[in-house]
Amino acid sequence: NVSGVGISFGLDRMYDVMNELNLFQNISYNNTKVLITNFDSKAEQFALPILQQLRNKNIAAEIFHQSDKLKKQLKYADDKQIPFVILIGENEIKENKVTFKNMKTGEQQLLSVEQVIEYLMK
Repeated sequence: NVSGVGISFGLDRMYDVMNELNLFQNISYNNTKVLITNFDSKAEQFALPILQQLRNKNIAAEIFHQSDKLKKQLKYADDKQIPFVILIGENEIKENKVTFKNMKTGEQQLLSVEQVIEYLMK
């Protein structure tokens, strides 16, 4: 009596070899173009309409899932290879603007939401 019959192609071994040869290195599964930071409930309330405006213009955007330290949020964006970050703090809320950060160059600018949308649509 044979309890079962099976076959294996060694998928785990093929994955290990492909990984070792860096064949997955250039594959990007994330298409988020901009991350909106989330420092507190006030910033989150300011950010939600901005998130909707970005999405209405077909710009792939997300807001950080919880209030947290800037370093952690920037690391998240860097790990997911998100090219731009929108920072919203007290000063930005007062001026009704956002700080727009290019994650590759580190350059930051204080811009209106319309200016950010225009830049991201290029």
